[in-house]
Order: sequence, then C-alpha cells, then structure tokens
Amino acid sequence: MLREPMTQDLEFITHKNDQPIYKLHGSYNWFAEQQGERLLVMGGNKTASIEMFQVLARYQAEFLAMLSQPDTRLMVIGYSFGDPHINGVIQTAANKGLTIFIVDTVGVDVIDKRNTRAQMPEPVTDLMKALMPRIIGASRRPFKEIINSDPVENEKVIRFFEGQAHIVRIAPQPAPQPQ
Repeated sequence: MLREPMTQDLEFITHKNDQPIYKLHGSYNWFAEQQGERLLVMGGNKTASIEMFQVLARYQAEFLAMLSQPDTRLMVIGYSFGDPHINGVIQTAANKGLTIFIVDTVGVDVIDKRNTRAQMPEPVTDLMKALMPRIIGASRRPFKEIINSDPVENEKVIRFFEGQAHIVRIAPQPAPQPQ
C-alpha cells in the first residue's frame, strides 16, 4: 500500500515542460504517518484540516503561487466550486489575469450557486463576477470523450493549452424572475 510522506517537508522541484499535479485534499491511499489514518480531507472546515498536514498546506500554497504567475491558464475538470479555500485562490488569480477553461456537464453554469427557485432573485456572486470574464473556453462533454472520441472538443482543449484560445466574454445570466 502506498504511503506518502506526510510528516516531512517535501522538496518541491518542478521542471520546465512538466505538468505538476497537486492533490489539495490528499487521496484515499495516503496515510498520516503519526496517526496511521487515511489522509483525505472531506466535509466542513477543510482549511483547518489542511493546515494540520504540512504537505497539504504546502500544496495549497503552491496552488496559489502557480495560479498567481503571469499568463496562467487553469483547466477545471469536474470541480463544483464548492470549496471556499479553493475558490478564493482561483478568484484572486482571476483578478490578476488568470484564464480558465471549464470541463463540466453543466458547463460554465457550475459557477452559478444562486437559488434559481427563490422568490427574490439572488444577486450575482463575487465569485461569478471574477470568474465569468476570465473563462475562455468550456465543454459539457466528459473529459474522457473529449480526449478519445470528440475531435472538435479535443481541438478546443488543445488550443487552450497552446494559448491560442480566444477570449469569449460570458456574462452571468440574471436569475429568472418569479412568475
């Protein structure tokens, strides 16, 4: 069984043209060495749980550092935008020029957390205001299909990674008015 080094500071060395992958909440096959328990942060109060483990705190800091670099592009695959500590990092980076491509079955609407059935329309959130203008592409297809069997969607992803995607402004839609 895989045991990740949870108690020591890891060397963070990235190489040009490598794509690092950071697991911000751990993984089902990681173990906290001192406790011997699985290290997978779920549920509420994730920020406090992440700060308890040096490797996760470091990954969170690295996530912010990477997204804060100039001309950074972020592809979001299947993330529901439900974690304030991650949303905050993405929102901060978006305010500094980050561009985003979203892969989700609901498309860019995944960012809209307003209650569309509410009696009174809810205002556009700060997260929506920050992210919507920074989205330069999206797909509602599952990523596996994009890669394996959909050449049109695959080309959109390739253009995004090559920095050739064109910015398309997507205005947040107002909440529907009650009838």
